[in-house]
Amino acid sequence: MNKTKSTPTKQDKKSNLKPLIFIIILVIAAAITTAIIVINSDPAEAPGHNDVIDDSDVDPDYATYIATDWSDWGAVPYKSSEYGFTVNFPGSPIPEHQNLDVDDIIVPYSTYSIENNNKAYVAAVSSYPKDKVDIMAKPRDVLEGSVNGSAQNSGSRIKSFDNDREFLGNPAAFAVLENTSGVQTATMRCLYFLKNNNLYMLMTINVDQAEFYYFSNSFKFS
Repeated sequence: MNKTKSTPTKQDKKSNLKPLIFIIILVIAAAITTAIIVINSDPAEAPGHNDVIDDSDVDPDYATYIATDWSDWGAVPYKSSEYGFTVNFPGSPIPEHQNLDVDDIIVPYSTYSIENNNKAYVAAVSSYPKDKVDIMAKPRDVLEGSVNGSAQNSGSRIKSFDNDREFLGNPAAFAVLENTSGVQTATMRCLYFLKNNNLYMLMTINVDQAEFYYFSNSFKFS
């Protein structure tokens, strides 16, 4: 049985996470854990597929994103010195740095998150020790397993899923998850990608496809 334990290391600001962010935390923890399960398990032992109920969002409306004037979005560029990337948030995100213990493999991970008007925006990175696990050995399996694990752990359904993408030249997957555990349905748009044995996740809650594209496409490595 796989065991996990999350240990905080440091915070740049006092944590003030709200309910929507808690859902994404479940998603992130499951993605980190499932990547290790996929690498260390036989295919038959890996987490099963979560039914896709609708594929209408697999091909996002990119034209709407291109045609939209985003100058009023209030973009605040955030730079991560730990991982060497920048990404725009609609405000100042809260950085959190923790460790996740998965079967005695310590995986450091960081989240950068903000919640505005029932919308949430998150960037997350988990760093796998290569001497313990090589997630780049089976990138598509890791991405699929991470999406399935995220859905199962958060009690969400996979509304759409595309595991044949690249992002900034790296293997990537896009998924839309739907969570109905709260008072209102939460729709999560998630981009997972792998680079240098790190799992990166860009996620939003209750954000339309065009805005998700603006948020995710603002992500750049320095």
